[in-house]
Amino acid sequence: MRASLSFRLGGIPVSVDAMFFVMAIVLGLGGRSGITLAGWLVAIFVSVLVHELGHAVAFRVFGQSSRIQLWAWGGLTYGSAPLPPWKDVVVSLAGSATAIALLGLPAYVVTRTMTFTSFSTYLFWHDLVRVSLAWSLLNLLPLLPFDGGNVARTVLRGAMGERGEVTALWLSISVAVGGGAWALFERQPFLAMYGVFFAGYSAQQLVARRDAPLGDELTTAVRRLEDDPDAAAVIARRVLGTARGRATLTRASEIAAWAALAHERDDEAQEIMRQIGPNATPSPVLDGCVALVIGDRDRGLRRLVAGMTRRPKSFPGTIAMRCIARSAAADELTTRLLDRPGDDGPKAAAILALGMHLIGRLDEAVAVAERVYADGRASRSEIAYNAACSSARAGSSDRALRWLDAAVANGFEDAELLANDDDLETLRGLPAFEALRTSLRSLSRHR
Repeated sequence: MRASLSFRLGGIPVSVDAMFFVMAIVLGLGGRSGITLAGWLVAIFVSVLVHELGHAVAFRVFGQSSRIQLWAWGGLTYGSAPLPPWKDVVVSLAGSATAIALLGLPAYVVTRTMTFTSFSTYLFWHDLVRVSLAWSLLNLLPLLPFDGGNVARTVLRGAMGERGEVTALWLSISVAVGGGAWALFERQPFLAMYGVFFAGYSAQQLVARRDAPLGDELTTAVRRLEDDPDAAAVIARRVLGTARGRATLTRASEIAAWAALAHERDDEAQEIMRQIGPNATPSPVLDGCVALVIGDRDRGLRRLVAGMTRRPKSFPGTIAMRCIARSAAADELTTRLLDRPGDDGPKAAAILALGMHLIGRLDEAVAVAERVYADGRASRSEIAYNAACSSARAGSSDRALRWLDAAVANGFEDAELLANDDDLETLRGLPAFEALRTSLRSLSRHR
């Protein structure tokens, strides 16, 4: 989630997503505009922030750091570690208690005792009562992820063990459905929308709990994917036959698609991706590989760039690298990665060079490494060393030695790695290589 506003309050990090303000405006549009709408935004922002500060201060009392996030559906406060049940209950109740004590009750007194000279001032104080008092009381309902729902879950889990978690979720669904029905009856469509959202949230949690054991199977499938894609596909198909949660189904489908790509069954992989559906978001690297091998080159490269720069130091896997190699896309992908601002693109291109090396496309590995080295934004010593390894594996000793010299010139000092790396086996015994080893050992001794 991308924050549009970030600041610290009393040492507590606060981030506010743009959708918080969008939803607040939508909720306040009925009968408000101009200054009255601005007053509503101030009331809801201050009230929700004070509520979350109540949680954050309670975390601090119990010796934890915390952070606050305001998003479309309200606010969330995260602690740095799990708490014992009774402390968890205190933290959950602290939000509503703080908002009621500091804003809700004082605002209620003001509305009962003050004579207002303008409608906008009158509406602002009543909005403050509505959000800080009425909403805070509503927040104590046993509805997840409301504070009252968290309290109910903690208490029921303590009384019933794991069955208490399920009971709390069913209780939350019942309250959400009942509240949504009441809101429709009272002609409050936005409140009804909230009821649908929270009922769906709790239902998803129930499905996720039921699918949890399947997650372990999928973890096993991921581990086997590179070495035994058929076995991984068998596990994925078994999970697809029993899972109900969208996240589990998507993950299993992705594993099945990767297994199909491993055997170059590109049409099968494409069909699996179609079955994932429009409401799920597949891995951009997988999406890019499938697009690439079926001929949608531009989309494939765009999605690969998006996926590889998301975590530029992570290796997408040899199946992805083989898809890039058999589509002859390494050079163009490198261009797009190096065209990006910042250093995420070059770092991802360095991983691409390493990937080409691991699948035996050694000349392509060196070609990518040369361009990343010339770009200069990624670690030149690391790039040069890897290029030397690829060159040595390819049987080009002179080129490998030149790359090793470049690595040392840019700060490479690991004499032990140089002595034991199997990739450099063809260089051992060459005078230039032995001289380099001696130089590095001498440098290490003098440090």
